[in-house]
Amino acid sequence: MKKIFVLIGLVAALTAKMNAQETTVEARGIRVVGEGYGEGDFNQELRPFNWSKGTTVAMLIQYPKGGLIEISKDESKFTEFSDDKGTKLDAVKSKFSRESVSFSFPTIAKDGKAAMVQAVVAGLPAKGATTLSLKGTIAAVVGSKKETVKSEAAMLKKGSTFKVGGLTLKVEEVGKPDFGDAALSVTLDVKGDLDKVASWTFLKPDGSKIETKEAGSSSMSFGASKQISMDFNLEEKVETAILQLELWLDREVVKIPVDLKVSVGM
Repeated sequence: MKKIFVLIGLVAALTAKMNAQETTVEARGIRVVGEGYGEGDFNQELRPFNWSKGTTVAMLIQYPKGGLIEISKDESKFTEFSDDKGTKLDAVKSKFSRESVSFSFPTIAKDGKAAMVQAVVAGLPAKGATTLSLKGTIAAVVGSKKETVKSEAAMLKKGSTFKVGGLTLKVEEVGKPDFGDAALSVTLDVKGDLDKVASWTFLKPDGSKIETKEAGSSSMSFGASKQISMDFNLEEKVETAILQLELWLDREVVKIPVDLKVSVGM
């Protein structure tokens, strides 16, 4: 059984100049999980921290300009995740991800000026290792300017359509939601660029707001085509509604370089 290292200490920070703003990437946490006991047997299994075997580095991205919307996991890429003994931690195949380095639970601060990203690999540092090295880029979606657009009023019945902001949205289902206390559930089939949408709201025909919550989305691909559905819960039951969208006007993807040497102590 491999010795499990308790890794403490941190941190080296990378500072990058972007758009005349100082953006920093710092390691803020390290988790190394070794072998457990009884793997695969639910009644026997014991896992350190109740986590899967592997190594995780939590990184804080600070973007003083503000406007962070999300971290694009698909466009982010790590080219190195190794230790000072020459171990390539990202060379170990993960049971849970196709990627050699995956992201776990990226979160954005409410002020849009910081994000926490966890880089996860299945490999473990070699015995006696004291430093981890991470290199690559993190793709951050940013934006600060929005415009509000509204559709014409339409019946909330199957087959009705809303056209707004370059999108065409067809009502697929309307009724009582399967879960929760919302008055109405609406499922829309969406055609168009969803990335530019910052928020969705349903309005009454008189323009007053209906409390609206996104209740999930799904997508299916058929060759080159893709079908996207979005579910919304409305706090009022209405027969006719206007769909109001907030659209990003300056949405862009910023590539933030990562080049960290993270010290560890046993």
